[in-house]
Amino acid sequence: MIESRRDAGRQAMVALLPSTFRRIDQLQTPVDKRREPWKVQPGSSLYLDDEASSPVQVSHTAQRLFLVAIDHLTAVRILLAPNQEAPEQITGHLHIYADYTLLRGALEASLTALWLLRPADRMTRVARSVVLAQQDAFDAAVAVPSDEDRELMRAQGRSRVQPVLDRNPGMSKPARVPMTTMLTEAVAGTRREGVVTMWRLCSGMAHARFWATQVLSSNIRLKVGPDTYHFRSEGDLSNVAMMLHEAVAILDSAIGIYEGRALPSH
Repeated sequence: MIESRRDAGRQAMVALLPSTFRRIDQLQTPVDKRREPWKVQPGSSLYLDDEASSPVQVSHTAQRLFLVAIDHLTAVRILLAPNQEAPEQITGHLHIYADYTLLRGALEASLTALWLLRPADRMTRVARSVVLAQQDAFDAAVAVPSDEDRELMRAQGRSRVQPVLDRNPGMSKPARVPMTTMLTEAVAGTRREGVVTMWRLCSGMAHARFWATQVLSSNIRLKVGPDTYHFRSEGDLSNVAMMLHEAVAILDSAIGIYEGRALPSH
């Protein structure tokens, strides 16, 4: 009975794929046509956020995260269903690992956007935009090869966040927030806490972890010696479908908050 329910759930996730693909296409369309899908109106709550957080504006940070998420989601959609006119035709190639690498990027960007935008308090949103800018500068300093370049990256990072601290004297310099903490806080108190586990599983696939392959793939293990096995893995469309659906739902939540705050209140 439990197995039959699990199979029914997997089939339901796969059945949702065409509608999920259509939503991804809707999200991608204004980006392709170079419109302004997330314009901030003067006098809106988000407009005031941007005034308080310039030059690391809350809306600019969120927009970048939206674009990253949409780009990764669109890539998964094209891999699975390359015919945009027929999203129900899943004629593409299912990968063992690559789909999850893309899903990891989509989940991480969507959850980070939700973490940034979800707090009701403006100063919390401003502080979180500063946290993300500081993390960006830290990562840049780690990536460059020389001490001189590292110091330059750090100096550029400081120059971006210091005006925000000067403008908001009651706000102390925010501490760095670990990514896992950030993503967990994004969905705390909701029914979507499990999406953080999905992100961890996708990270495991991106980093070639055997445990993640065992969880997410259809695996066959054949013993060929006392301590030797042949291990064959195949992609599992239902797992990809479930994570794709959740990533789109998280992104829609973040965009919904953004769009509500981007309009002037009456």
